[in-house]
Amino acid sequence: MKCPECGREVSKGSLYCPNCMTEVHWVKDFDTVETQMAKKQMEEPPAQPEEPEDPFEIRERDRFRFPNLLGRRWMILYALLGIMCVALLYNRAHSYPQLFTAAERMLTQENFEGALAAVQDALQQVPDSLEGNMLLARVLDKKGEWEDAVLVLKPLFADYPDSIPLYQEMAEILYREGQMDALKDLFKECPTTVYEYCRDYISLAPASDLVSGTYTRAQTISLTSPEPIIYYTINGFAPEPGSSILYERPITLTHGTYVIQAISVNSLGIVSDASSWKYIIVEETPDPPSVSPAAGIYHEDTQITIEVPDGCRAYYAFDKMPTAEGTEYVRPITMPVYSHTFYAILVAANGMVSEPTVVEYYLEY
Repeated sequence: MKCPECGREVSKGSLYCPNCMTEVHWVKDFDTVETQMAKKQMEEPPAQPEEPEDPFEIRERDRFRFPNLLGRRWMILYALLGIMCVALLYNRAHSYPQLFTAAERMLTQENFEGALAAVQDALQQVPDSLEGNMLLARVLDKKGEWEDAVLVLKPLFADYPDSIPLYQEMAEILYREGQMDALKDLFKECPTTVYEYCRDYISLAPASDLVSGTYTRAQTISLTSPEPIIYYTINGFAPEPGSSILYERPITLTHGTYVIQAISVNSLGIVSDASSWKYIIVEETPDPPSVSPAAGIYHEDTQITIEVPDGCRAYYAFDKMPTAEGTEYVRPITMPVYSHTFYAILVAANGMVSEPTVVEYYLEY
C-alpha cells in the first residue's frame, strides 16, 4: 500500500509512512460492481464472431421442441374427451329408458320407494309418456295408494282414448277396490276394440223380446242377457242382486199395468245398469171413470176432472151421451153456469167402452 501523502510504499502492517510519518489507515479490500465487471472482461477470452446456424441443426432441435408442445395439447384434448365420456355414461345411466327399466326391476323386487324415485326421475324427462305414467300408477297402487294411482291414470284417457292397457289398468284397480259405479262409467263410451279386450269388466243390461206398450190380451215376455244371472221386479222398484226376483222363466202379464226393471250380473259379480219397460194389459171392459167434483150446487168457478187409467182414453159431453168419436178429455174442464148433466166414458185399448159416469151440476154465482 502507498502513502496517501508522499506516495512511498508502506510495508503491510505499518501504521505510519516511513518517509513522511503520515498515519496510514488499513481497510478491507472490496470490489465494486464496475471492478467485478472489469475483472470478468479481463479474464474472459475475446468473443468470436457468431457463425450462422446449420438448418439441419435447427430442424433437429425443433423436432424435439414441437412434439412437446403438441403433446401438451393432446393431453388437454384427451382430458376433455375423458370428461365427455364420463358425462355421456352418466347421462346414459340416467336416461329415460335406463330409469324406466330400473323402476320396473325394483318394482319386481318390491323395492317400492326406489321404484317410485326412478320412475319419477324418468317422467321428469318425458312427462307425457303413457308407459311411464302407467308404471307410476302401478308403483303407487303397490304401495297401497290406489286413489293416487287412479288420479295419475284419469288424465291419460284424453290423450290415449284407444289404449287397451290403460283401460285394463284402471279397470283392475276399480274392480279390486269395489268402485263399481266408476267401473261402469269407465266403459260407457269406450271404443269397440277396448270393449272386446275388457269384456270381463263389463256387465250388459238385459233385453226384452216385447217392446213397452199397451196390449189387449195377456202377454208373455222373455228377458235375455249375455251374463249368466238376471234379477227383475214388476212394480217399478229398482232390482237388487240376491233380493229381487231371479229370472228363470218367461214372465206372464195379465190385466193391469206393469213396470218391469231388470239387471244382469256377470261372472265377476259386476252388476249392469237397469233396463226398464212399461206394459199395460187391457183384457176386460173398463169400469166407469171416476169424476170430480161430486154432483151438487156451486157458486164459484169450478174445474171438472176425470181419472184415466193406463191403457184407456176418456171422452165426455154435457147433456148427452159421449162416444169414442166425441170430445176426448185431455185437461180439466170448466163447469158451465146453470144446470147441466155431465157424462164421461172410458174406451180401452181393446176397444171396449165402459158404462158412463153421470153427474148433475148447478153453477150460480
